[in-house]
Parts: sequence; structure tokens; C-alpha cells
Amino acid sequence: MAGGATTEGGDPWVLYSQLALADPTSWTSAQRALVAIGGLRTEVNNGGFDQYFFNSAGNLAEHAVAAALANGEPALADLVRRAMAVLGNGYTPDWTTRQDVVVELDPSAFAALDAEFYDLEAASDLDDLMRHLAAAVSP
Repeated sequence: MAGGATTEGGDPWVLYSQLALADPTSWTSAQRALVAIGGLRTEVNNGGFDQYFFNSAGNLAEHAVAAALANGEPALADLVRRAMAVLGNGYTPDWTTRQDVVVELDPSAFAALDAEFYDLEAASDLDDLMRHLAAAVSP
């Protein structure tokens, strides 16, 4: 496992935290999916999509969409896609380029999508998604 990550008691957030510190080039596709969803949830819950796309977690937005779709969360995938569209001429996984776009946006550009994300968090069991993704990483 990348960076010697373990599940320590089966907590997907422990595994996410360990993997998030590892070299992304060493991640398996299952590890990347867990980090993508964990980063999405962490950043949006902490500061909204504005923060998500401004920070490095936003580098994995396309992977978050793919992980959500592959694991039965199409509403989450759709929401992330719509948030990516707010960035204008297309989302880029390039952190610096994306930051330049984010700082030029109206501060309220993501407000409705943030609220929709929080509603989705409350209505669905995204912790179960994290557990499922972590189980795919663990031997």
C-alpha cells in the first residue's frame, strides 16, 4: 500500500489521511478513488467548492466523479460535474491554473452548489461510500 497505509480499526478516514500524505504517483486506482472522495468531502465541508477547487484536493475532481459513478452515487457525481462547470472554459486538474480561475470568480459562485452538497451529505450515507472505497483498498 502507498506510504505504508493501513486501515487501523477499519476507519476509512484514517486510511484516507495516510494516503493523502503519500506520493500520488504511487496510488492504485482504488487508493486514488478513496483520496478523491475523501478530499472532496473534507474540503467542501470545510469551506465549500471554492476551497475544494482552490486547494490540491480539487486536482482529483474527475476521479471523484468517476468514483461516485462507479459506486452508486450518481447525484454526487452530477453535483461535482456542475461545480466543475462553474470554472468556465473547463475544469483543469492543474492546481496553479485552477487557482487563477477560482480567485477571479464571484465569491457566491458556488453558494447554491455548496448548499446542495450539504443537503446531499445529510440525505445520503457518504460515510458508507468511504467505507466501501476503503475496503477496496484494504487486502
